[in-house]
Amino acid sequence: MKTGTIMEDRDDFKDEKILGLPVPAFSLPLFRDQGIIFLALLSFDIFLGPVVNYKEIVPVSEFVYQLKDSRRLSELYAGIAENNMTTLSISDKENVAIARYFHQSSDAATIVSILLVGTLPTVDVNRIQQVAQNTINRTQANPELIGKEFFANLKNYVDELQHELPSEKTKKPVKLIQEGRPIRSLNLQNIGGFYLIDLNSHIVDFRFLPQWLEDKSVDLKQLAEKSLDAIMSLKRGTVGSFFFSNLHFLIAKARNTDLVGFIYLPSPSPIFASHINSWILIFLDALAENWKQSSRNEIMAALQFLDVAGMRNQPKDQVLSIFHILLRSEKIKPITNQMNQKSFSIDPPPMVSSTQWASLKNLEGNISIMKLSEQWMSPTLNTVLLLNWAESRNLVSFLER
Repeated sequence: MKTGTIMEDRDDFKDEKILGLPVPAFSLPLFRDQGIIFLALLSFDIFLGPVVNYKEIVPVSEFVYQLKDSRRLSELYAGIAENNMTTLSISDKENVAIARYFHQSSDAATIVSILLVGTLPTVDVNRIQQVAQNTINRTQANPELIGKEFFANLKNYVDELQHELPSEKTKKPVKLIQEGRPIRSLNLQNIGGFYLIDLNSHIVDFRFLPQWLEDKSVDLKQLAEKSLDAIMSLKRGTVGSFFFSNLHFLIAKARNTDLVGFIYLPSPSPIFASHINSWILIFLDALAENWKQSSRNEIMAALQFLDVAGMRNQPKDQVLSIFHILLRSEKIKPITNQMNQKSFSIDPPPMVSSTQWASLKNLEGNISIMKLSEQWMSPTLNTVLLLNWAESRNLVSFLER
């Protein structure tokens, strides 16, 4: 895709498939100090095919010469787009960090844009990859914004590294929770696994991460270490991506606490992918209040609701309410509003069975939602959605022990 008006530093290019990438002039000293030698955005234009926008910071890159050859762009784009690698070693003089952004075209096809960041070999390319991933996510692969956003993210990372990171000797030990981990699957449609990190209590909860992902056994200690590195530059209320052993995780930090969630997404549906960024933050808001008191079954029921993000047309405040109820479903007890008995004189709505309708008339507040779902032989999520509907019509209220 071609870019519009450029207000900042950009070289002069003639090939319509080889374009400049604008970067602020004041960003160049920081880029050089941190060993950044080039930025490049590979994208797909429906008329031209693969297109590259690039900015060479230090003229030492072998890889940039390949990028400037328009005859090789299709080969490079296809090779990187179809591979899950997050870093690339070009030679003993250069490494490349790789970040991806997936979006839908007008005909609903999935298109991937790729941000490439060249670094000197002395640089921790894995950490630069996290900065690159945050950059491409926040800019939605807009070449006009990449340079400025990458500078801001890199500066934040450097500042936090210098002022906030403790030394290895002073780091507090991390406690891993992993009881009851499934072997291979959570049996969900979109979410392949989930784990969270509480930065305040230094706990990593792996109970909902399968022991095997894509036929790979997961080393939890190594995953915990890499995850802690990945969240150093993540601000509250933001969503990014994290790659571990070529496995892609969505990463999000709660808006008001230091709770961080990681979701493994093997092949999410387009509807889910377009809504999960907002839903995961709502989920974490509810989880922050309930996580330490919620049972494994309650959290699993909430994950089942998160798994249908976007499938139900509900306001965000209602989504938050449902998450809260699910995370306390072993403690909340529904009770019938006796003052509204006339509402039960009609036939039950289509989604309510006659057994459930009869039960809704006589709830005494003495059994929990989880127990009620067992009586109805219905999944907890379905029971909560039905009770939430009934509460919105003043048919039932919720008591909590």
